[in-house]
Amino acid sequence: MMNKKLVFLLLGFIVLEIALINTRGVWAPDEARYARVASEMKQNGSYLIPYLNGEVYKEKPPLFFDIAILFSIFSKGVPTYAVKIVSLLSSLAVILLTMALASRFGLKNLLLIPLIVLADIKFLWQSQFGQIDMLLCALIYGSLYVGYLTLESKNYLFLKYLLLSFLLFLSIFAKGAAGVIPVFLTLLVFSFLATDLKRGLRFFLPLIFCLIFVAIWLYISGLLAGFDYPKTLLFKQTLTRYLDPWHHYAPWYYYLGVMWGDGFPMIFLIIPAILYIIKTKGFKKPQYLLAILFIVIYIVFFSASSGKRSVYILPIYPMASFIIAFFLEEIDGKFKEIKIIAPFLAIVPLVSFVTSFVVIKKSPPQFSDSAFLIFIGLIILTLFSIISILLIYKKKKFICGYLTMGVFFLSLFVLPFLKNLDSVKVPYDLIKSVKPFVENGLKIGVYPSLIPSLNYYLNSNTPVFKKDKIEEARKFLAQGNCLLIEKDPKITNQFGDFSSPIWEGEIGDSTFLLLTQTLQSNE
Repeated sequence: MMNKKLVFLLLGFIVLEIALINTRGVWAPDEARYARVASEMKQNGSYLIPYLNGEVYKEKPPLFFDIAILFSIFSKGVPTYAVKIVSLLSSLAVILLTMALASRFGLKNLLLIPLIVLADIKFLWQSQFGQIDMLLCALIYGSLYVGYLTLESKNYLFLKYLLLSFLLFLSIFAKGAAGVIPVFLTLLVFSFLATDLKRGLRFFLPLIFCLIFVAIWLYISGLLAGFDYPKTLLFKQTLTRYLDPWHHYAPWYYYLGVMWGDGFPMIFLIIPAILYIIKTKGFKKPQYLLAILFIVIYIVFFSASSGKRSVYILPIYPMASFIIAFFLEEIDGKFKEIKIIAPFLAIVPLVSFVTSFVVIKKSPPQFSDSAFLIFIGLIILTLFSIISILLIYKKKKFICGYLTMGVFFLSLFVLPFLKNLDSVKVPYDLIKSVKPFVENGLKIGVYPSLIPSLNYYLNSNTPVFKKDKIEEARKFLAQGNCLLIEKDPKITNQFGDFSSPIWEGEIGDSTFLLLTQTLQSNE
């Protein structure tokens, strides 16, 4: 029977995430793009081939979009919640799978896992954000769990091989090979170090099955959409994106810095945990060996590519909670060991306190009211952290619950801020202004890149003019249409002979102008 405290904690998490989901629309670029892809797939009745702006969307496989369509089965289109609920359910799966894996290694207080995971800002955010990464994270942990079962078990191995193959395939079907290679390497190295070479070789058979599934999927996709689609997925979006990426450049040490901010506040406990493992030679314990291998392989694998995004290493945070949970359970009742936590937890109130004043001072005027609420939330997190440290010195039991509650309070105070930021990430005023005209046949073009939030909310495809098609864009304007352009001198100067923009505002991280369709007189 599930622990009542665990049920209460997970229900609180679900309520909080649903509140976040309902607070805002789908944000440019990723959420809006994925919502629009799912919408076009649903409209076209295409569940294997993604579409965006009327063309095959060659950047991602279809699994995430198919699940979003499934959650919109009772709606005409794909509502905003459909792409976010995928992440919410995936995050719950990650928590449960991490707990299941920990139980295989003998963790008694399984409640520690969700307490620590949910005290992670990055995990909380991605749990309600409509990106593919949390779904991929769930599939990765499913693969890791089933992979470990194959090492433990002597029975029903073929069924476990088949299940592992299918989970590895789904990881590729969700985002590509990056979801398989680190997991496969982790299982392989762990089996060599913790068991024997013969058991490690077991993982090659599921990998072969997985590749067969992938080959069948790519071949069918090629028949349906042309073989340029699977070719682009296989080479440009996999090999080229990793070996020679064209965006998101960052130095090799990028993840070594970003993990502390994304994993705040509980990530700081990984330091005393590692010190304790070194001191006690805990590397020989299989739970620490597996977790450390997983984290190191993930960071090294993605650090080797020059294209980096913080979300790529999302899977390391639940595994960090795995290490911390075993560490906290081992030192329970050992006051000399427990005291080493306090200096690292002291970082949490210090960072929270300093950040609270930065938020007040640096926030733009339009966010001043929300910034004050975030200030209050950070102060509360500071107080919870101080209480946690005091409880340590009073020889009370674990502090994870207090810190988690502090993060929940902080998240609630962030809600109004998200509501204000929503108007920047979604061009509601532009959509409201032009929707009646679009419904009557007016065309709105975009130069030089697609604005997916516009497509999603207007439920229409948008002519897109690439940078070398400036004359076509000007001709489009002169024919009685409107054109949305980025507010960049290199771009706006090329449309200087057109009348003043009828709208200006933020969409995502850039400023855009909507130009009218009439030419100014030269007289």
